[in-house]
Order: sequence, then C-alpha cells, then structure tokens
Amino acid sequence: GQNQQGFKFIADATPSGQIIEVDEEIDRTAVPENVIQALKRWAPNAKIVSTWRSTRLGEFVYEIVMDNDFWFEISADANQVTINKLQRS
Repeated sequence: GQNQQGFKFIADATPSGQIIEVDEEIDRTAVPENVIQALKRWAPNAKIVSTWRSTRLGEFVYEIVMDNDFWFEISADANQVTINKLQRS
C-alpha cells in the first residue's frame, strides 16, 4: 500500500490473518542517529536507496537499502546489525 505521505508500506500476516510485521518506508531523517552511525561502521561509503521502519511484534527494526545490492537490518538500539544480499529476479 501507500500512506498519506506517499511512502510505501507492506504488511505480512499469517494464514489465519494475524499481522506479524509491518514495513513502512520512511524519510531518511526519521532514522535515529545511532542507527545511521551503526550503518556507517559497516558501509561507510555506500549510498542509501531507501529507508524503512519495520514493526515486528511491537519492536522496531530499521531496514536500509543500499546502492550496492545489500540491505541492512539494524535494531532500534543499534546493538544488532544484519547484512542481507538483495535477491534479483
């Protein structure tokens, strides 16, 4: 879907209809500075393509898509960083 500001959002649900995750595209300025600093430690020169806030069972995780075919999942407290490779179809 798309919110009132024009950003995309995606909801994941179980077959029974329980929502387990909502991903909402957000403006880069809405990403906490501690999350950006964690990203810069792992990818200091990569350019950000898009930024997302993922709500998973009440917890926030920031998803940051880079121009180099990778995306990062960084916990809101910036203590956990997961690096993922984009799957191309």
